[in-house]
Amino acid sequence: MKAAAKPFRFKYPSRRLRCGFYVQPVHWSDNPAHDEAWADQMAARYGGRDSPGWLREHEMQPVSPGTRVWPMIAREVHVLRRDWAEIVGPKWARFRVIDHGIRHPTCCGWVAVNSAGDQYWYRQYYATDRTIAENALAILSKTKPEEQIAGDVADPAVFARNPETGRTFAAAYHDAGLAVTPADRSPAGYDAVATGFVSALARYSLFHRRAHPKMAALEPGTLETLAAKPAIWFHPDTAESLQSLYEECAALRYEEVRGDPFRHAAPEKPMDVHDEGADVVRYGRQTAAVAFYEPRSIVPKDIFDRLIRAEEEERKNARR
Repeated sequence: MKAAAKPFRFKYPSRRLRCGFYVQPVHWSDNPAHDEAWADQMAARYGGRDSPGWLREHEMQPVSPGTRVWPMIAREVHVLRRDWAEIVGPKWARFRVIDHGIRHPTCCGWVAVNSAGDQYWYRQYYATDRTIAENALAILSKTKPEEQIAGDVADPAVFARNPETGRTFAAAYHDAGLAVTPADRSPAGYDAVATGFVSALARYSLFHRRAHPKMAALEPGTLETLAAKPAIWFHPDTAESLQSLYEECAALRYEEVRGDPFRHAAPEKPMDVHDEGADVVRYGRQTAAVAFYEPRSIVPKDIFDRLIRAEEEERKNARR
């Protein structure tokens, strides 16, 4: 005699709300087609089964204090040294990204971007208790002439007016030699950075012909798909101390969950502490203007001088 099938049960019980309606939480494992291999496959896109994105979206677990925003980051993968000639060559465009601080540190990151959208953060600057003019001078002095910086972007907050002077902080940067444009600070940048870190992990796995421990067992072709996304890496100089672009990305945590997690959504906002470097990387990834461009030839300064003198001569002749 054939045994009777066991009755189906959801993993989580239903709950009755005060309004009288019932709510039935549905876990991914409630779907008979979803097994552990499926979970490993899907979780890899978030950075693993212990990543905040997977826990929040598929395990229905609130993001707890101390949960890392980017758990997929790994020093042996994301910190690497590139040849200087390659960085300043025609295959990369270079930008400076600034997170302006008054009471918090001012942070600037130099990033090289190639035609595939890959980003390599190769220099950093941190300073506190300095004026905008002092910060701008230091940033300009750390930039080598052969870098040919394509543009400078900064936290949109610098375009707010200083209540004491009536001018914007961006105007002060411009006066000091840095013509900054506003960065895109939308929360979507957190996912964009995560995609970049996962892409670097996938490429590392393909190069070594074995999945990195942070990458779950994947189906054939999945690593190639993840590796095709724009990747993010750091120069060792940006990963030497706790106050660095790499370490602040690795240490970034979500805010604490308050209230009943079944009645209130988990906070998506990271803690606002020691996040200057992480903000710089997020601005650099999310801002559309930070992209590769074909290098333009530089016109020697003396040509401009000759053009100006020729124009002055024409004006003098016209007045005669």
